[in-house]
Amino acid sequence: MEVEGTDPDFDPTTEEGQADINDGDEEPLLPIDDSLRDRITKALRHPKAREYTFPREHIELQNMGEPAGETVEWAMRELNELYPHLDDNEIRLTEEGNKVLISVKDMRSPDKDRWTKPQALFDENGAVKNNVERLRGFQAATRSMLDRLEALTERVTTEKRAEELQKALEEKEAAYEKQSQLLANAEKKFSQQDVRMEEMAKHLDQALRDRDKAERELEEAKKSHAPTAALEKALKEKETSYKKQLQQLRRSKDENIRIITRETEKALDERDRARQAFRLALQDLNMSQEEVRNLQSTIEGSLEERRQLVAEINTKEEQIRQREQAIEDLEGEIER
Repeated sequence: MEVEGTDPDFDPTTEEGQADINDGDEEPLLPIDDSLRDRITKALRHPKAREYTFPREHIELQNMGEPAGETVEWAMRELNELYPHLDDNEIRLTEEGNKVLISVKDMRSPDKDRWTKPQALFDENGAVKNNVERLRGFQAATRSMLDRLEALTERVTTEKRAEELQKALEEKEAAYEKQSQLLANAEKKFSQQDVRMEEMAKHLDQALRDRDKAERELEEAKKSHAPTAALEKALKEKETSYKKQLQQLRRSKDENIRIITRETEKALDERDRARQAFRLALQDLNMSQEEVRNLQSTIEGSLEERRQLVAEINTKEEQIRQREQAIEDLEGEIER
């Protein structure tokens, strides 16, 4: 029986017949859409899709055993296909019932074996529930910020230590300058006493010359049989003056020596105590003199930098708090 309007030689099972069908201008029954194909492909990849694609006989046999579910091996293949650069060592997959759960390494404590709370990896349609790379990248950024904060905190601690050292150095240097001034004053007094002693020595030399002159005049007067009473009297006066100046010079010299010695010993003792205190301060700070000199050269321009670091730390701490809150919110969204 032939149907009106049909070709009696048309055979849909042949290549020509299939070409004739596809060459029509009619709209397809299903839309040709890449997104739809991707959704269908992902859905068919899910283990649960086997319940709908296998023959009825296979389904009846399968129902006699364990129900089909997600496996770690299948989930790892899916992740490696979706994220080719994913590091398998930084994720952990576990099975719970028919679900695969994922945990990522907690980058906030990289030295410890800590992982985030396990979350379901796939949704009901078999698609990845969360962007694993974004989650890892977020925690890596958080770890980077924490590392930066630790570095800044260490620098501020060093600056504070340097500041304390600078203060101790300034105090010790002030004490040292004081002792140096005392030494300078003592040396100045010593120089003044030297000048005075030189003047007294000149007077003594002059007195000795006057005495020698008087003695020569006396000898000449005796030889010439001239009256010598006046000369003897003048000579005795010169000798008396000479003895007084000599005694005064000795007393002044001895007194000056005692004063200078006492002041010098006091200044040296105070200087030695200041140096000892300075060395003890360095020992308490556990720093060498070379380190101290290096710090002195850097401290001068470090105060402004320290203020900037403190401001930056405050900003970073606020960012870290915001990121930690975002992590908690993200975990809450994952649980939902």
